[in-house]
Amino acid sequence: MLLGTLLNEEYLNLDLDGFIFGNKKYAVRLTASFDITLYSSLVSKIHSMNKKAYVYVNKLFTEFELNGLEEHLLFLKEINVDGIYFSDMAVYQIAKRNNFTSLLIYHPDTLSVNSYDARVMKNLGVQSVVLSKDITLENLCMIGDKLPSYLQVLSYGHFPLFYSKRKLIRNYFDYYNIDPSPYLENTSLKVKENTRVEHYPIYQDDNGTIMYSDKKLNYAAYLYEIKNHHIDTFIMDFIFDDYENASNMIELYRKAINEKLDYKIDETKYCLGYLFRKTNLR
Repeated sequence: MLLGTLLNEEYLNLDLDGFIFGNKKYAVRLTASFDITLYSSLVSKIHSMNKKAYVYVNKLFTEFELNGLEEHLLFLKEINVDGIYFSDMAVYQIAKRNNFTSLLIYHPDTLSVNSYDARVMKNLGVQSVVLSKDITLENLCMIGDKLPSYLQVLSYGHFPLFYSKRKLIRNYFDYYNIDPSPYLENTSLKVKENTRVEHYPIYQDDNGTIMYSDKKLNYAAYLYEIKNHHIDTFIMDFIFDDYENASNMIELYRKAINEKLDYKIDETKYCLGYLFRKTNLR
């Protein structure tokens, strides 16, 4: 199954099996923030296309942000979303109390790195778990074999390298007495360190500041192998992407899932993340 993030409603025309969207009040790392009043019609439209609708509720909530969370989750259940991506266990506790843990998909970004944690979530009634992007192909396949058809993988797009709740872009321009408003919620900004040649996309909204990888993940050459180890749901994140490129990549991924490709990435645009680079994660 191929899932992709929504930038706008035009992206519903993409050849995907499901779409993921959210609102910045309850979610971070969004391709776009959708007005919650549009959720019901958006879900209905997606379902009318025989596709699935998923919603990000993946913030780590402070005590002050809990107000309205339960109401929002009950609303998502009422409009029949197919899944809710979460990382904060407060979301799980609310879902458990209201008997809809089967809608939840655990997505803690870097933390899902072994089969034991994923199995705990499965035993808690959670629908699925998204594995960390920071583990190797070997580990992905090992975990997939232990939990067939239960796991998901981020397989395409710019991925977050750094996140802070601090308003770093606003603080920078405030320091130099420059109006920061043109640079907030601006997807065209990039930052370069003095010791590096790469330019990293950087973005700030009400939730803080995120810096992304300079190149996009591209797992096309390895999707067939990963699928053969029982991981069959692949997420494509289209942040900083355009419609034409998204469409072309989906076509490539459709082919790559069904047959092993003799394919090499363009290393000026894409990367393999940590598929063949070990980190200190275990």
